[in-house]
Amino acid sequence: MTMPSSHNCRIASVSPRSQASVAASIRQSADPAAGYCAAVSQESLEVIRRAYEALERGELPFDCVHPEVRIYNIPDSPVPGPYYGHEGLRRWRDEISEVIPGFRLVLKELIEVGDERIVATHRMIGRAAHTDIDVDAGIWAGAYWMRDDKAIRICGYLTKEQAIEAASLRSGDAEVDPEQQ
Repeated sequence: MTMPSSHNCRIASVSPRSQASVAASIRQSADPAAGYCAAVSQESLEVIRRAYEALERGELPFDCVHPEVRIYNIPDSPVPGPYYGHEGLRRWRDEISEVIPGFRLVLKELIEVGDERIVATHRMIGRAAHTDIDVDAGIWAGAYWMRDDKAIRICGYLTKEQAIEAASLRSGDAEVDPEQQ
């Protein structure tokens, strides 16, 4: 289902049939005790939206990420990571800012994948520090695993399809290596 939103971003769902076919093609975790809920709550969707809004204002969205968050960038990123916890979120922002000062992530779409898993598509815009050339990284995606309405795991992917495939795993604790994309 697609619903309009107040920030030029749309919310969509991956159908159970599509999710099942994607999930069947990849390894899944069978750990039912991972602490994830059965469906994406409206609050979790709003948390991700608020996180992007905070980043656009140049603020860090500590209230939107779990204290034990794990952040993994896209493959071949000049800022490789990974990053852990709230201090890791600060390092992630600082290291990206060294490469692209004043970078902005502009949210385009939120996709409910299920079991507290969300995919967001966005653009990264800014100016490269070493060349002074405008940067528009185009549309790429992030997969978010939620716990207690906070992001516990964030992985960047080059395409929406890769992010949906990864988020189709049952647990954010499953082995997902963004560098294998």
